[in-house]
Amino acid sequence: MKNNIYNIVDWDHYKEYLTKEIDLYADFTLKYLLKKNQKYKILDQRFIKSYFFFSISNIIFMNYLKLNHNIENKKKQLLTNIFFFKTKKKISIKIFDIKNIDFSNKIINNGFFHRHYIFEKNFSNNVKNFINYNLFESSKYFELEINEKQMKNYFHFQISDDFLEDLLTLEKNFDFFNDMKYPNYLMTSSHGYAKKSINKLFISFSKLMGTKIISLQGNFLQGIVKFYDFNIYEELISDFYFSTGKNLNIKNYLILGSLYSYRLNQTSKMDNKKNCIILDQPIPANRINPLQISLEWSRTFKEFQSEEKNLFLEIKKIVKNDNNIILQTKDISYIYYEEKLKKYGISSGNLFKMNVNENNYDYPIYENVYFTYLSNAIVEYFYMNCSLFFNFNKYSYYLKEIDGKIVDINDDISLKNFVTNFASKVKPEEATKTIIDNIKCS
Repeated sequence: MKNNIYNIVDWDHYKEYLTKEIDLYADFTLKYLLKKNQKYKILDQRFIKSYFFFSISNIIFMNYLKLNHNIENKKKQLLTNIFFFKTKKKISIKIFDIKNIDFSNKIINNGFFHRHYIFEKNFSNNVKNFINYNLFESSKYFELEINEKQMKNYFHFQISDDFLEDLLTLEKNFDFFNDMKYPNYLMTSSHGYAKKSINKLFISFSKLMGTKIISLQGNFLQGIVKFYDFNIYEELISDFYFSTGKNLNIKNYLILGSLYSYRLNQTSKMDNKKNCIILDQPIPANRINPLQISLEWSRTFKEFQSEEKNLFLEIKKIVKNDNNIILQTKDISYIYYEEKLKKYGISSGNLFKMNVNENNYDYPIYENVYFTYLSNAIVEYFYMNCSLFFNFNKYSYYLKEIDGKIVDINDDISLKNFVTNFASKVKPEEATKTIIDNIKCS
């Protein structure tokens, strides 16, 4: 496990490198747009840095890996050959062509309360002009043909498919977004913007036009891990940043608490005395490049595959002592585990599918919960008063230090301090009051 890319990267050094490089890439991109059409002169560097943040920072990250002496050359070459755009191809983008959109005086929710309908309902009942709107779902896909030679004439750096998707989404949607009337407030989280160029464009245009951006920290680990690219993006866009608790990565934040702490009040009416294993979420098969996160979720699919056997040996070890234990996985991973459990000789009879995106879900409650990875679900089951056990390698995550000491989570007292500090408890009415009091809306 110590040989994965996220294990090798010096995340503190990389953050310094990224901070320096991203301004240069943003300048190049803005100059390209201005050269193409002067209508883009309304955009500023902050807009470019926020909207293109993920695609540009991924390019910078790949270039950083190429300079890393601890990564073998064969692996470097493989990563860069796959990552950077090389041939004529088609790029799919979303186009939002609904005219005369008027969000004036509105509070738009774009993923802020995702998975937390009870909190959303309480908030919406206490404010005026609250609207759920997701541009990604309201837009249509179009395919555009791209030629490498044309692109090389304009850019001073190697570009990626993600960068092209962002660029073309901006170019094809610019006039619609320039004519739009923007809300007073836009509420969002990583569930609203991640991997959605059209939603990122809405966020950046909203901020440019004077909208106040309200961000919610989606995962309590963002506040304690050494590096998480979402943190830098959310600092760029946010006027108000609501954290799950103490945050070591965001300078200006307001503690809201973790909405996952309220799951105790959404548990199943059935008295479940069983134990449970929270199964690691498998890496998508199309993940060919590492993510900018100092957690094992950063892994490429090949890295995940190379360690797959260890995961199932650990599962088998736990199951051996409890044949009636529930094996809990997210709905998107159910088929993967159904097949792999059979391969490794483990019964799938107690495999349980958790539909994490459903509203008003009755969450099961267990006596003992075994985690195979450092998960946001720790918050849920901690506040349900379950006994928690960690069955994952210490090299699967890199956390920040507090007072010169690495945070320890392997005993009951340390775990309690870890969760209550970084994912404090909150009720819907408390969350509503905290948000309203701070953003001064009604």
